[in-house]
Amino acid sequence: EQGGTLTFSDEAIERVLQLSSGHPYLIQLLCQRIWERAHEKESDKVPLIDQAFVEAAVPNSLEAGYQAFAWLWDGLSPAEKIYTAAFAEATEEGGTIAEDEVIHILATHAARLRTQEVEMAPLDLVRRRVLAEVDDHIYRFNIELFRRWIRAYKPLREVKDELDQIDPLADQT
Repeated sequence: EQGGTLTFSDEAIERVLQLSSGHPYLIQLLCQRIWERAHEKESDKVPLIDQAFVEAAVPNSLEAGYQAFAWLWDGLSPAEKIYTAAFAEATEEGGTIAEDEVIHILATHAARLRTQEVEMAPLDLVRRRVLAEVDDHIYRFNIELFRRWIRAYKPLREVKDELDQIDPLADQT
């Protein structure tokens, strides 16, 4: 805006902050994609960015930020990965879910996981600020863009298959 190449509505600014949770890199990533989309076509008018325009830039932002999200993902333990994959699949934006519901989902899809590791995952994910505890044993994702990236690029079925390849004996159970 200061450079006079874009104008953001208040709702668009709020949406960028909601999606990024105020993380500077994610704000930059999303706003760069917004700017690129807004200037795809030559025009003398300064584009007005609204909430829908911000939302339309999200898929490209997830793709462009793949390496950064993968770096975060790679820092998670196997139990944290399977937990977040199940969590992301089971929730929508801003959604909360009880710890026991995630455990139930995992029992259906990945019964062989060691219960103690999975039960510790939410506490570790809160410490890492991936999840936030909003009530007693009820959680939500801290960063919506990361939830969407996991949902798009690390679906539960694929994460389970990947973990099964790490421990071939698990495939037999």
